[in-house]
Amino acid sequence: MVLTDQDDLPRVSTSSGTLVGEQSGSVASFKGIAYAIAPVGELRWQAPQAVPAKTSLVDARSFGPICPQPASAEYPQASMSEDCLNLNVWTSDTQTKKPVMVWIHGGGFRAGSNRIKGEVLAAEGVVIVSLNYRLGVLGFFAHPLIEGPDFNFGLLDLIAGLRWVQSNISAFGGDPASVTVFGISAGAAAVNLLMAADPARGLFHKAIAQSGYATWPLLRSRLAPVPAPANLLMKAADSAEYEAEKLALATGQDCSDLKSMRAIKAMQWVDVQSGFQLPIVDGSVVAEEPGIRFRQGCQHAVPYLSGGNSYEGTIMPSYQIDPAAYEQVWSLFDPHWSRVYQRDFQKSPNLARKRLFGDERYLLSALVLADAMQLVATAGWLYFIDFLPSALAEPTAGTPHGLDSWLLFSAAEEGDPESAELSLRIRKYWINFARFGNPEGAIDQADEDNESLWLSYQQSGAWKRFANGDRVSLTELTQRLAVVLARYELRIKGSPE
Repeated sequence: MVLTDQDDLPRVSTSSGTLVGEQSGSVASFKGIAYAIAPVGELRWQAPQAVPAKTSLVDARSFGPICPQPASAEYPQASMSEDCLNLNVWTSDTQTKKPVMVWIHGGGFRAGSNRIKGEVLAAEGVVIVSLNYRLGVLGFFAHPLIEGPDFNFGLLDLIAGLRWVQSNISAFGGDPASVTVFGISAGAAAVNLLMAADPARGLFHKAIAQSGYATWPLLRSRLAPVPAPANLLMKAADSAEYEAEKLALATGQDCSDLKSMRAIKAMQWVDVQSGFQLPIVDGSVVAEEPGIRFRQGCQHAVPYLSGGNSYEGTIMPSYQIDPAAYEQVWSLFDPHWSRVYQRDFQKSPNLARKRLFGDERYLLSALVLADAMQLVATAGWLYFIDFLPSALAEPTAGTPHGLDSWLLFSAAEEGDPESAELSLRIRKYWINFARFGNPEGAIDQADEDNESLWLSYQQSGAWKRFANGDRVSLTELTQRLAVVLARYELRIKGSPE
């Protein structure tokens, strides 16, 4: 279809041009909008550069390319390009000022895309934005030949996208003074990094981190502050430069200078990497691990909501950590740690290890960060999902990592009745939070004694529990997190080596 000024397609004028989208029911969508120029050639491993302002018609009816990553059935290589810094917007109308919710996808900072069902939330009266950002070695790389000070190019992409939102979202009916960032897994870790990043200050006003990590050790560059916290095995922190040089050597190509490394095809860099990508403490945009920044009171003073699932440890095999080494380190730290995981040990030691891993990686992060919001006189809310759809109840020992993304975007339309009901509840809480900075919405002070209300952690000291059945009590959760918190306290004191 050739675009003309006479067609009846929805359109908005932005700095990226006059965008022509498509209408589906009550929601208009605008997809594949470039917010930065292609980070190729000399721009690979540099901060994103804004797209020059234009006024021409831009076809925004299809998703843009996704960032290079391991190919899959969902994301074939043909859909990938380094020219992937694009975003999507969904809105129910462009005239009424509405809260904005900016989704950051997960995927271990190595996979994923902005291709979501944004229309299901936009239909409820919010403007939804989803962003692509550079992944893997192309997004997070501290090779000694890169001068710095920034090595987290994917995080800089997200900041550039949020700046685009500030400049343009009014044209879609969005309120630039009411922006919520939300994401899952690595996307939630990115939310936590943004919460602790000085360059992101003022670009958003609320934050939701679903199964994020902020108390997990990151790679550290030569520019990171010292002394450094210990790594997961309580040894010296992992060097970002060492990891970068190791991957460069694995390409088998000339990496003697930056020009040569930039000439290596993107997929060759993708192919030499295994496992997840860790962000890098560079002393700049990532000044320090976000958990430490929060405890220093350096986070943004915006309402914060976080939580996780009862069996986050389903992700452990993807992390490529030796379960035996992990258990050995834990046993050296606390020979009695297994007592609070006794129910799991009775079923399987491997189950207990994975449960511990999930608690340490995700739930501890939510607890530490929500609790630290008191340092900036701002509220934090906690949730815990211990829910299984009927189809998953037998083979899974709890809510697996990532299920909450399905609950948020899909379960209301394609799940069983119980899953659909929970999906609608979570959507309501999330949208209330985007509107009011409180998952309960606008409540009177007199209502705060209502025991059914989801109160902040500062008010209640409790997690909001979404559950079917009685698998994990909040008492048991508290006991487990007390154990992992003690090891976190030791780890951030630094390596004994």
